[in-house]
Amino acid sequence: MEVIKELNNITLPEDFNIKYINENEFNEKDVRRAIELYEKDKRENSYKELKFTIYSEPRGSARPRVMKTHTYDPSTVYKQEIRVEVFRQLEELGYSNFTPIIGEVYLYLDIYRPISKSTPKYKKILMESGILPVLCKPDVDNYVKLVSDALNNILFKDDSQIIDERIRKFYSNTPRYEFTIGYKELNIF
Repeated sequence: MEVIKELNNITLPEDFNIKYINENEFNEKDVRRAIELYEKDKRENSYKELKFTIYSEPRGSARPRVMKTHTYDPSTVYKQEIRVEVFRQLEELGYSNFTPIIGEVYLYLDIYRPISKSTPKYKKILMESGILPVLCKPDVDNYVKLVSDALNNILFKDDSQIIDERIRKFYSNTPRYEFTIGYKELNIF
């Protein structure tokens, strides 16, 4: 189905992409209000970014362990490491009183796994340059789970606010997490 270019005889902005909609469902006032908010959002509401680097060996989120009397989350220590470092970096950036973001958020996460000492030197060069991909466990979704849970109530209220993610794994002699959080300052709704 092609993108609708006109709705209720109103020409839509070029990058206003609507594909599936019942044209008879909306009146002219609704369409004009939607276009007005869309253009305001484009004009005033571009994404702000915060970038962080956590120098720690990346680990994925582990499953909680059920004991006889309680449940234990083995990832708690790693989440706390991330939180402490994010607070430190926020202070360095001048955001000592940063309040968690309420609106939409995107998360771009690069994971740099350590290279084993027993790896041949020629392979280390290929790994560090990104030619040899990281195909070992844990899965990227376990890394995201650990990082996004650690950032809850610090950078954003809840990880359900993340609308876009990009996760990549690399090898490096300097193991670390590098992530960018993008958010909008204004909420048009």
